[in-house]
Amino acid sequence: PWPKKRVSKFKTKDGDSWLETWNRDVLNDCGLSYRSESVQTSYGSTWVYHKNHHEKEKTPLVFLPGFRTCGLFWDLNHSLEELYDEYRIYLIDVIGQPSLSDRRSPPIKTNQYALWLEEVFDALGIEKFVVSGASFGGLLTLKVSNHMPDRVLAACYFNPAGFQFINVDMVSMYRTLKPVLFPSVENVSTFLFQFVVEPELPLSELARKHLLGYQHYVIKNFKFGSDYPYKVKNNEIENVEVPSYFFLCRDDKLINQQNTDARARSLMPGFRETFFFSKIGHGIEVSKEAMRVFKDTMQKHIQGD
Repeated sequence: PWPKKRVSKFKTKDGDSWLETWNRDVLNDCGLSYRSESVQTSYGSTWVYHKNHHEKEKTPLVFLPGFRTCGLFWDLNHSLEELYDEYRIYLIDVIGQPSLSDRRSPPIKTNQYALWLEEVFDALGIEKFVVSGASFGGLLTLKVSNHMPDRVLAACYFNPAGFQFINVDMVSMYRTLKPVLFPSVENVSTFLFQFVVEPELPLSELARKHLLGYQHYVIKNFKFGSDYPYKVKNNEIENVEVPSYFFLCRDDKLINQQNTDARARSLMPGFRETFFFSKIGHGIEVSKEAMRVFKDTMQKHIQGD
C-alpha cells in the first residue's frame, strides 16, 4: 500500500467531476480530436490521449506535462496541430498530478516514474519513440532517457526542471506564493499571464480561459502528495547518451534556462542542440513557435540529416 502522504487529492467533493468536465470542455471548445483510454499499471491507472495510435508506420511522439498541469495543456492552444498528419501523438496525464490518472505518486529521486512510464508504453505497444517533457515533464524525460535509452529515439526538453534549482529570489517567491496564499482569480491570472507565460505570447481566448480556469480551481482545491522537482546530481545527466534537444526561454522567470543549457552542454554525452526563444516564458508547451521548431528538428533528426 502507498503511504497516505504520497496520495494527492481534491479537497472538494466535486473535484473529480470538475476535472472531467474541464477535459471535456477543452476538447469540445478547442475542437481537439483525440481518442482516450485508461491504461492499467502497477502504479495505478494512467489516462492517455492519443492520435493516429494504430498507424504504426508513423513515429510516436510522447508528451509529458509539467507540475500542476495535465496532458491537454500541450494542445489547448493548438500547438501540436502541425504534427497531426505525420506522427502518432500521445499526451500522458502524470500520476499524482491534478489529472485523470491515479493520484498516487512514487518518490521522485528514484527511477520509479520511469518504471511507471515503461509500463504505460508497453501497454500502448509503443516500442521506440520521441519523448518530450515540459518543466516537471522534462525531469521525467531525463528519468526515461536513463532507464530505457534503447527505446528513446530522441529526448526533447522544454524549459525543464531538474537541471537547475527553481528561482528563490524574493520577487520570484512572492509571485509564486501570492496566488497560493490568496487564490483569487485576479492573483492567479496575474501569476499565470505575467509570470508563467509572457504577456506577448500569442494565446487564443479559449486557451486563456481554460488555462486560468484550471489553475484557479487546482490552486484552491488540490492537495499534493507528490514530491516536487529537485536539482539532479551530475551522474543523472552524465549517463544520458540518447540524442537530446533543448527548447528554452531566455525570459523564463521560474528557472534560469541559460544555466540549464550550460550544464547540459558540459555534462550530457547525448546533447545535440539548444534552441532559445524570447517572449514566451516558462509555459513553452503552449507556444506554436516553439513547436514549429520542434517539428523541423524532429523531421531532420528522424531522417538522419
